[in-house]
Amino acid sequence: MKIKMLALALLSGFSLGAAATAHLTGKITNYSGGNVLLIQMGDSVQQTDTMQIAKDGTFSKDVKVLGPNVAYFGLEDKKAFCQVFLEDGIRFQVNVTENKGGKKNTEEVKPATFEYQGDNKDCYEYLGSHAPYDLCDAWPFERLDTIGFNAYRQQWTSEVETYKVAANQVKSLAFRRMMNGQLDDFASSELFRWVWSDNKKHLLNKDFVNWVESTDHNDVRNMDFCNNYLRWYSMAYPSAEKDGGFSILAKAFTNQEIINRFADSQIVQFLRQAPEDMDEMMAAYKKVSTNKQGWAEAEKVYAHYVKLKKGSQAADFTMTDKNGKQLSLADLRGKAVYIDCWATWCGPCCMEIPYMEKLYQHYKDNKDIELISISLDTNKTKWLAKLKADKPQWRQFICPDNFQSQLCKNYDIDAIPRFLFFDKEGKIISLDAPRPSDENIIKFIDDALR
Repeated sequence: MKIKMLALALLSGFSLGAAATAHLTGKITNYSGGNVLLIQMGDSVQQTDTMQIAKDGTFSKDVKVLGPNVAYFGLEDKKAFCQVFLEDGIRFQVNVTENKGGKKNTEEVKPATFEYQGDNKDCYEYLGSHAPYDLCDAWPFERLDTIGFNAYRQQWTSEVETYKVAANQVKSLAFRRMMNGQLDDFASSELFRWVWSDNKKHLLNKDFVNWVESTDHNDVRNMDFCNNYLRWYSMAYPSAEKDGGFSILAKAFTNQEIINRFADSQIVQFLRQAPEDMDEMMAAYKKVSTNKQGWAEAEKVYAHYVKLKKGSQAADFTMTDKNGKQLSLADLRGKAVYIDCWATWCGPCCMEIPYMEKLYQHYKDNKDIELISISLDTNKTKWLAKLKADKPQWRQFICPDNFQSQLCKNYDIDAIPRFLFFDKEGKIISLDAPRPSDENIIKFIDDALR
């Protein structure tokens, strides 16, 4: 009997410890290739599962579930995704049809359509028809400026309540709990839009101030509200101290955990700009944050970015031209260098190309400066095709390791477009220089060349 009880206990233990899973199947019609992904985003981790697509377009996968959560499923290259709600043990099917395009100038065709079957279908349908930010579309700033705060609050709360009523019709208890919590937070956080619609007129409105100060702004479970409250408080009661806003945190909040969260985030963002007053900001940060782990992280960031302050010697890296010849940043010494970091898949980057052309034309006869573009494309063929089509006259290079390249690691480039500027001695002028489209770009460059 003891052996049987022990076996049952062990089996029970294994069951409790087993990872939560969901079973996903489906088929893609008109599949043109590319990654088919299921992306989950937990509190501190992101998990991406890639489907293996068979020749007939079908796929099947058991997916580890991070917890009851909304995940994104779809086609990476097409940038077409739908939302699904994952829970342990569910089985569901998503069929995808890639659309080839419609009649030109008559209709806009989505890159793909999705059909969902199986468990939590009502969650899928709710997510597809009740995007919270759709509620904001009915309240543009122009309308908010025509209504008093109390009237807006009453109408807005009523509209959010209709979403909660619909959410509570869904079978999944975990989904209902999640949506009710999110909608409660959303309802209060978005009331700040009334102030943002006209900061001067609404900022210290009596009705708004009474509401915001009577609402708990020290609840760590509603950081969206806390973030909006801090933004409002900083504008309503600006600090005379030039300390990066750290002193305001202690005035706005009494919950030390919230103060620490904001302070830890702010100091890292500040240090990553490699400003000249890094030491002063570190001291101001440590006056308000009690999080020693946050201090240690800030010290690491400081140690890296203090080397990237204006006037510091630039860290070298190599790049490759279209003919396969390598060049280093050090090879360009003797001229100031303005660098455009971009990629063919980056829309905002490509929008800067015509302005880069104008900037090149302005400086092409200036022997004190050189303009270059460095692509972060992993697909060299696409890069070369873009160069062939655009025929840029300034020098073009590629770092095909993308954000893992030495260029990106040296200068912490995790988003593009990004523009770097170095002087003729290879020292840093700016690691976040104005874009070519900036109306002050020529003045910025000319001032640096003097």
